[in-house]
Amino acid sequence: MRPLYCNIMIKYLLIFLILSITYLLMGEAESYRAAYQQNGGMFDIIVGSLPNAISTLLGILLVAIIWGNKKFVQNASSYALGLVIYEILQLYLPERTFDIWDIVATLVVYFMVVVLYFAGSRILKERKLLENSP
Repeated sequence: MRPLYCNIMIKYLLIFLILSITYLLMGEAESYRAAYQQNGGMFDIIVGSLPNAISTLLGILLVAIIWGNKKFVQNASSYALGLVIYEILQLYLPERTFDIWDIVATLVVYFMVVVLYFAGSRILKERKLLENSP
């Protein structure tokens, strides 16, 4: 068994890695967003909402790393709700733009992550049952 300080160090390294990847991806997504948003159409919607989708996915991953697996759905739901509330608050914040597609992207990614979590949990439970059966 590894010492406790190794587990904590790995946790902090994962957090740093995810935050670094988020920073890099957000910069790339914002540059593409500005370039393609003039075209219109479905591609415009997808590229416009890409930063929100990335932040939802990586944010929920951070939630899972920081607080663990015990209350994953509750913590992920709180994070997604916070993103939706922030997007709604942009109606009242100066220099900010409200976009319904950002809310849709947040909710779609949130539901995908929760479905994958439940599917993965079920597969792991079935595998344990098969291993324990004679």
